[in-house]
Amino acid sequence: MTIRTLAILLTITGCGKASGGLAFGGDGESRGVPENDDDTGHNGGMADDTGVPNNPDPVGDPPEISSAIGTWNDTNILVDISVTDPDDDIDGGHVGIDIDEMGERWFGIQDSETATGDIEAPYYRSENRVAIVIDDISPEGPPPTIVVRIKDAQTNASDSLTVDLAAPE
Repeated sequence: MTIRTLAILLTITGCGKASGGLAFGGDGESRGVPENDDDTGHNGGMADDTGVPNNPDPVGDPPEISSAIGTWNDTNILVDISVTDPDDDIDGGHVGIDIDEMGERWFGIQDSETATGDIEAPYYRSENRVAIVIDDISPEGPPPTIVVRIKDAQTNASDSLTVDLAAPE
């Protein structure tokens, strides 16, 4: 395991952070979305960490990610995900982030215009865009491989897409 991969792993798990802050943007706590054997975007009706039951039989169609672009800002990466959903139920869904194949972490999506409190991943409905900030990623060394996926409010899962990450300036 390289030092960079170890540092990213420590950042994701929050080790060494006195504030207990989130490794990804939002200042909230991550909410894992339980996985299942068939990975169709539902988990047999079990509740996720937010206490909201997942739909065992998702209704509708999954979202589609057309692009995911990451840009560096000091030691953070802003990931903009262009996504459409025929059912228009991305608000209340989740965005999954996997960095250097260390395991997918899930964060709640909220409509940027109607959400209150901390927003982990804002959804800009008029732009068909979800954004998330990945904190504490050093621009030194090789850029990480970041893969994203979206689950809508019905837990329909999009295909995974690798983020087009521009080299840090």
